[in-house]
Amino acid sequence: MKPRRLSLLALSSALFLALPAIAQQGPAGVPGAPLLGAEIAPPPPPHTAQPTLLPSAEKTHAVPQCRKAKNIKQCEERHFRRVARREARAACKAQPQHKRKSCVNRYLKKKAKK
Repeated sequence: MKPRRLSLLALSSALFLALPAIAQQGPAGVPGAPLLGAEIAPPPPPHTAQPTLLPSAEKTHAVPQCRKAKNIKQCEERHFRRVARREARAACKAQPQHKRKSCVNRYLKKKAKK
């Protein structure tokens, strides 16, 4: 009975030691087949040098955040209005609270005339 137990113990130990290696993914995501994935996976595309565009040929935007916008012109207008309002608030910061709004509006009107 002892040899049978010993062989069963050796067999189960070998099985439990081999299970993590069997469960690993192969190259193409095929579990436990180390060479099978190399045949299935397509070869990488050949490396071709991309032509670089000159800076003058690229479409430049005044606002980098608006590059991916659907309507670039509208995005840029909003950005410039936001910047102008921020400048106006900074210029009118010294004014008391009840006069600050009219100061900002006057500042923006003067900017618009220029």
